[in-house]
Amino acid sequence: MAAGFRKREVVYFAKGGPHNTQACLDAVDAALTEGFKDIVVAATCGDTALAAGKRFSGRGLNIVAVTHSCGFRNPNELELNPETLGQLRELGVSVFTGTILTHSIETCFASEFGGTYPTIIVAQSLRRLGQGTKVACEIDRDGGLRCRPRR
Repeated sequence: MAAGFRKREVVYFAKGGPHNTQACLDAVDAALTEGFKDIVVAATCGDTALAAGKRFSGRGLNIVAVTHSCGFRNPNELELNPETLGQLRELGVSVFTGTILTHSIETCFASEFGGTYPTIIVAQSLRRLGQGTKVACEIDRDGGLRCRPRR
């Protein structure tokens, strides 16, 4: 194989859900043999992040759980269970809560004034490819979707 290329196995799940968590963590574990040191996991209620924290803590990895934004479902409420948040911190998992690219001021405008706005179109388009694709774009460490190519 040419220099600069790697061959990897890709795991696809027929349907999303918590029944895939262990198989997903197995795939992450396999990828860690390539030298990865960072794991980013989406965390709504925190169950998947907690499973990742329990499995990978103590291995010198940077594990980051990215929550929904505060108020995503209900005003001033974080969906991540406070007890789970404490357990994640005890395991050394960093927890990041910020705004979500596709759930922002435009969502408020759409609700208040009707109509469809660009980020809503982007969110729905990404969901067509899979909810995980949308989430991966939202939690991308380099800022998610870009309007211009990198230089």
